[in-house]
Amino acid sequence: MNDIRPALLIIDMINNFDFSHGPILAKKAFKIAQPIKDLKESFNKKKLSVIFVNDHYNLWQADFEKIINL
Repeated sequence: MNDIRPALLIIDMINNFDFSHGPILAKKAFKIAQPIKDLKESFNKKKLSVIFVNDHYNLWQADFEKIINL
């Protein structure tokens, strides 16, 4: 029998929110960021797969510094 294991899929969580409704969406994303991080860390501790999927328009080669303004 095959060993079926869960995987965590994290979708569209990388964004600079640089658009007309960006600040509104950023506030909502901020509220869910920590629970998603906690879940990701739980999967990592159990050595389960974590898959990131992101569609960041026209920034296909972007790095952390281009996306996040600290």
